[in-house]
Amino acid sequence: MVNNHIKNNRFTGNTLVYFNVGLVALVVAFLVIDNYILTDKLEMVAEKAIKPSTEVTETMNETVTDETKAVLHNSVAVLPFENLNPNPDDAYFAVGIHKEILDNLAKIRDITVIPGISVVRYQSSDNSIAEITAELNVATLMKGSVRYSDDMVNIAVQLFDASGNNQLWSEQYDRELSDIFVIQAEIIEHIAMALGAEVSAAEQERIDKVPTRSLEAYVLYLKARTLMKTISPLIPPEFYQILDQAIAIDPDFALAHAFKASGYGISKNIGYQLNGLTLDEMEIVTLEHIEKALAVDPTIGYAHMAQAFIHYSNRRGTETKQAFERALKLSPNDIEILDEYSRFLSAIEEHDEAIRLAQRVLELAPYAFSTYDLLGGALKGVGDVAGATDVYRQGIKIAPSYVGIRRNLGMMEMILGNDTEAIKQLRLAEPSSGESSLPFSMARIAYSYSRLGHQEDAVRLVNLIEAKIADGRYVRPGDRALSYLAIGEIDKAYNILDQNPNEGIMSLKEIKSNILNDPILEQPRFVELRKRIGTLD
Repeated sequence: MVNNHIKNNRFTGNTLVYFNVGLVALVVAFLVIDNYILTDKLEMVAEKAIKPSTEVTETMNETVTDETKAVLHNSVAVLPFENLNPNPDDAYFAVGIHKEILDNLAKIRDITVIPGISVVRYQSSDNSIAEITAELNVATLMKGSVRYSDDMVNIAVQLFDASGNNQLWSEQYDRELSDIFVIQAEIIEHIAMALGAEVSAAEQERIDKVPTRSLEAYVLYLKARTLMKTISPLIPPEFYQILDQAIAIDPDFALAHAFKASGYGISKNIGYQLNGLTLDEMEIVTLEHIEKALAVDPTIGYAHMAQAFIHYSNRRGTETKQAFERALKLSPNDIEILDEYSRFLSAIEEHDEAIRLAQRVLELAPYAFSTYDLLGGALKGVGDVAGATDVYRQGIKIAPSYVGIRRNLGMMEMILGNDTEAIKQLRLAEPSSGESSLPFSMARIAYSYSRLGHQEDAVRLVNLIEAKIADGRYVRPGDRALSYLAIGEIDKAYNILDQNPNEGIMSLKEIKSNILNDPILEQPRFVELRKRIGTLD
């Protein structure tokens, strides 16, 4: 239910404006920074986030609705394949094949496939099949193993019903590596048959398509994919280097071009420079690889998503939406595309669809921390402060180390008048390392402190930002403007915004919407300035 009134004088007036701002350009930065740059020990935090304790799991099971407890339509969970490779250096092969099968299943609209982030927690689990399918609300579960050696591949798979008592299909493939694409297509076909899912001719064609003429290039691509947990600016440089090797072997390898374009595209959007390139050079690289990918295979969803990233950065709203629509049509159950598109729709005020997509992501990945951030943001879009707050609280139970949700929860608690809880969450989101030490994060926390009357804390964080600037660190204009507002440097804040109304978009959204009802932002000159922030063509 949407809250129509908030009983707290400090947050009346402009509070709900925040939830209806169509600030499109903030979306990609929000996803990337809040979802991926967590701490210096990113993998450790992510591991904790997707492997909640029994107590947390029980708590979450109590909070999900009857609708989400229902078995998902034509659903399958494919557990990570057991690696049987004799050479430890070849362990990546099993991981890569697992990712490829999940990606191909995500192309079929009538199949619900649980993403890797939700099944990896069961990799070394003692849970029974029945327990796993119940937790994930799926009808079937597949187990498998992979062995790759001397250009031979052995893949064994078993498909079970939800009880685990009935084996629906099994097969062992002991073939040459050249048959790997046929094996993958056959596995997809048998899963679809077991589920009774409808597979369109176009979907079947995409699944059967051989991605590269070079097995050597494909093996390199699989190795690169193990370095990419998700589309993020934190993908290591080796990812791009290995993809470049694959592309050098097969210049028409569309998938390799598409994944390289996605990584560069999302990083360019938030001003995160890769591999020594300027932002303009990164856009050129992104466009080159998009063009190459789509020239060979226009049915790759990630290539179209990369196009959306570039349209974002150039503030082309209509083209951005069209690119996301193409990506989602081609990969209707890919949670990254669903996630990115939901945030975009929320920003352009298409709230019903944004919430629907966010709820779908949560269905597919109930133990992934970023899904709660996504749904919380979508609920904020319609002014459901209480609903967003509840979702953020659930997200903290899943990932207590995730500072992005704590920061957002702190703001929601402020709006609800729970100042003590707001301060608690803001302190837990304070700078230590990684994401929480980014200028964007410190600026938002500092501004929140100032609106709560904790001026000394605000000054302390702004001093840290200024120290980064003195050390030569680039701090985006929007972040600097928000930090100046936090310490009362009003003219500085105005001047930097006046000259840069569309840079530093994460902080600009706080200013444009006046989420915390700052009287300074209601001055006539700021009111006029806020109209210019975040506009789209």
